[in-house]
Amino acid sequence: MKEPLITLEEIRQLLLENQLYVALSEELRYDSRIVMDSLSLLWFLEKLEQRLQLRLELEEQDYERFDSIQSIQQLISERAATTCGITGGSGERSEKA
Repeated sequence: MKEPLITLEEIRQLLLENQLYVALSEELRYDSRIVMDSLSLLWFLEKLEQRLQLRLELEEQDYERFDSIQSIQQLISERAATTCGITGGSGERSEKA
């Protein structure tokens, strides 16, 4: 079975670790609305790309999709599939042998 590039919980932890979203950890659900200013968004993207060890090729309208953990994961899956040439558009990586 394939695993996502990054899980919902990993995205949640990255947001909380870097204090980019002010909320108690139990309040930040995968569907919670997230609002980040431009500096926080850029900082989060940098941390995310470091964690994934790849550069996400984002378009201007993609930045609006950073509004929940679920939408962030979906965007990462889509962009990683495009960036890495992963087939099927699933944004999943194959399991390590």
